[in-house]
Amino acid sequence: MSSVEKEIRVKATEEQIEHIREVSEPFSKRTRMVDITCGKYGFESLATVGYICRIRALDHNYKLEIKNYSNSEKCMEKSIPLESIRDGLEFLELVGMTPYLVLDRYREIRKYNDLMIFIDEFKNDVGNFVEIEYQNSTRKEAIDFIRKMKMSEELQDKYGDIIKERLQKDKEFEEKFTESLNDYKKKTK
Repeated sequence: MSSVEKEIRVKATEEQIEHIREVSEPFSKRTRMVDITCGKYGFESLATVGYICRIRALDHNYKLEIKNYSNSEKCMEKSIPLESIRDGLEFLELVGMTPYLVLDRYREIRKYNDLMIFIDEFKNDVGNFVEIEYQNSTRKEAIDFIRKMKMSEELQDKYGDIIKERLQKDKEFEEKFTESLNDYKKKTK
């Protein structure tokens, strides 16, 4: 499967998330999602080669994804199904890629007009975010939605960049994150 994503991301409070639920339609139920991102250059992989590889676990479905970014809001994505997380890690390790990022969150998908609204509530202290995909609409409509929900118009980086910045600034967060990453590596061996 291949697709082009156009999205923006903002931080969200619990109240803003509830407001989104009130004005939008459910598209998929709230589900735990784990992404394990791998690369040859760790957090510098995207900047160095222009793409990332990740294993996504959603319920008991697994897939290997490659995301090739043309800019911060648009990327080409291609995925193939996997039998297990281990299969994906072994495949990527064969080409020199190792895990450097784990995103463990609950995701709920909502629909508002032609916008897809992804509510991401992270299990650790990263915070809550809303990603707004606007494939069938415009960036302006996505920004208008942010304004209507009274969310900050300060657009956020990709999750990997958010985590990288936190790791550089917060020693306690770095220790918890490293422990969590090592736990995932052990579980999949």
